Amino acid sequence: MKNFIALLLIIPLILYRGWVLALGWAWFMVPTFALPALSIPAALGISGLLSFTTFQLIRTGVEPDAITGVITSFFLTTYFLFVFFITSLFM
Repeated sequence: MKNFIALLLIIPLILYRGWVLALGWAWFMVPTFALPALSIPAALGISGLLSFTTFQLIRTGVEPDAITGVITSFFLTTYFLFVFFITSLFM
């Protein structure tokens, strides 16, 4: 059942990650380098590409369940959103 819940939560999490990347891009890359803003689909593509090319599987001996991974990813993404926002205030 936990795996099913994790599967249901992964779609909103992917969209959330794309939104955070698009927002971070708009806050930093657009004003700094005069680049165009990213749409959420473009941000999802870049996020997926970066995740795919930089993925590392670290074996610790303890395998977390799927829902723990989703929750961890959500809070890590939210942390980056907070850091992006605070940093953008100084630009």
